[in-house]
Amino acid sequence: MASTCVSSSSLTSLVNPSSFCAQATVTADVQFSGTATFGADMTYSENLTQSGSVTLILPPVCLMAGGITLTCAQFDQAFQQQFQMNPDPMIQSVKCTGAGSNCNCKLNVTPQPLNKSGTYATSGTTLVETPDGTLSGDYCVQGNELHDIAVDTTMPMGSMGMVAIAGDIVSQKQ
Repeated sequence: MASTCVSSSSLTSLVNPSSFCAQATVTADVQFSGTATFGADMTYSENLTQSGSVTLILPPVCLMAGGITLTCAQFDQAFQQQFQMNPDPMIQSVKCTGAGSNCNCKLNVTPQPLNKSGTYATSGTTLVETPDGTLSGDYCVQGNELHDIAVDTTMPMGSMGMVAIAGDIVSQKQ
């Protein structure tokens, strides 16, 4: 266990915007609710619900269509029509609004149940859940909190060996 933990309030790697526009970026606001139990007998059970939203940030270059730059309102109208014609059960709603020169499209995600159980093992600061072999990632314990930390492996480490934290799921001991 580590003696200190890092914190990040959002997960930013849920959507790959490069398939739409290479200059687009994504921010995410994801919440988990429910219970996760890790027993001293090395068994675990998770009964969680994941909810939240993802915001696609589009600079003006991403709003080009046939050589014409659409306004954010025009893009929102086209996006809404596309969403109505091709609904996605993972998305509850979509709304694009102007933010300076950018157009921010917020996608509210349909709450998803995340239920599983099995055994777990730790090695250093890595937590592995079995039977599915899911690598939960790095973790640390601070007081009565378990931090399940996601590290952004797409970025090279900084000169001081620092890494970018993509997310920190915090669980509190009851």
